[in-house]
Amino acid sequence: MKKRLLFALSLLLVASMVLSACAPAATPTEAAAQFTCALITPNPLGDRSFIDASARGIERANAELPVKCDIIESSGVAENETALRGAIAQDYDLILGLAMDPEMFIGLVEEFHPRTESIVFSKGDTILLYTDGVTEVMDTGNHEFGQERLAEVLRQNGDLTAPNMLQVLRQGMGVFGDNRPLVDDVTMIALKISE
Repeated sequence: MKKRLLFALSLLLVASMVLSACAPAATPTEAAAQFTCALITPNPLGDRSFIDASARGIERANAELPVKCDIIESSGVAENETALRGAIAQDYDLILGLAMDPEMFIGLVEEFHPRTESIVFSKGDTILLYTDGVTEVMDTGNHEFGQERLAEVLRQNGDLTAPNMLQVLRQGMGVFGDNRPLVDDVTMIALKISE
């Protein structure tokens, strides 16, 4: 249950970054307000895993959004608690710990009592949660479907209902991948705010 909660929170972060990328450009006043976050990795980067993909997402967010996110590399499970405590002391708005022990993570959260914030959605807003298998669908030239293509499909079809948006995404991924069998899990949840 705790792992599912952490997984859902991780997906929510990714979805919020995609939604932010799809939003109109910020005014200078909006750009001045900066969101801070930390990504704590369970081992050093460079293993071509989800950890590297997450780091690339953080680097892209830093380049394209009014955010300041740091990547904190730990050298193994033994260093996770130290890295997490250090991140908490830095007072980041969000701390994302990859492959961390959920009991340790939740225990530290309870110990530090972090502030909570809300996101207000409006009628017509769409939230898309997805696994990395969506953006890693490959075409015949070994190019990934990618976040840019995903964001473009969302921009072009933002007026669709959630089920229809998922159908368009599945079709787009199929066409892109030449309808070949998927090599990774593909999970998507779309929510459309109706009131």
